[in-house]
Amino acid sequence: MDTHHEKLSEEQVGAYLETYLQLKSNYNLVMYSLFIAYGGQGALYASLFQAQVGRSLTPLAFVIAGAPWFTYFFITFTRIPPLMPRAFRVALRFVIWSYVTNTVVLVGSAITGLIPTPLPHPGTTAFWVASLAGWLGIPTLYHFQGVLRRWATA
Repeated sequence: MDTHHEKLSEEQVGAYLETYLQLKSNYNLVMYSLFIAYGGQGALYASLFQAQVGRSLTPLAFVIAGAPWFTYFFITFTRIPPLMPRAFRVALRFVIWSYVTNTVVLVGSAITGLIPTPLPHPGTTAFWVASLAGWLGIPTLYHFQGVLRRWATA
């Protein structure tokens, strides 16, 4: 059982809450950029699965593409953090790396021709622009993940 929370001083708890509130002040930028990316990446993953598997796996595509947004929504939904500092930092890292991984997989699939070009849907360019919109929020998440890491190791 992780008893890391018992070792936190009042100063560390205060720093954690302050960091959380600062992250929440950037809530709209991160939330909306990840949500827009969720739609674009979900559509691109659906096209990838349709082309490679031969049948529609749209629910799976939107689960994979939605992991960063759902995670961020869960950890920032309340006024107080629902997780302890270490778990919160891990969740931020998960959001960052799952979004980056989704982007790399989709771009790599497009370069290698696994995603059909043009997509069978109208608005292919719009899907790509939307899927890359999440990059607007990633620097903010990376910054706050680093802030949490710095004061936790101090």
